[in-house]
Amino acid sequence: YECTLTRLRAADIDQEVKERAIACMGQILTNVGDLLGDRLGVCLPVFLDRLHNEITRLAAVKALSMIASSPLKLDLSSILSTSVPLLASFLRKSNRALKLSTLELLATLLANYGSQLAG
Repeated sequence: YECTLTRLRAADIDQEVKERAIACMGQILTNVGDLLGDRLGVCLPVFLDRLHNEITRLAAVKALSMIASSPLKLDLSSILSTSVPLLASFLRKSNRALKLSTLELLATLLANYGSQLAG
């Protein structure tokens, strides 16, 4: 976790390494996120930052989709209110892969976290 978080936070690394760090952290949170405790709150805002970056956006959407569909039902409330409007804006982008991945993520969030989105 710590090594991946270091890579995830780094701004001066190769694009492929950034994407792999995002995917790796997504996998970590999907499988053992419930064991991370307070460290989950440290990691989720980094995913939100990656959504704001056009280069890492698609990788972040795919990773968040994995996390949101996890049977662990992690507490994503710290990023939900900010990320949903941002995700909705991605549906107006010309990148087809981004649109499809965003739709998948929004559907997963609605199915698994709909009660948190209503408030």
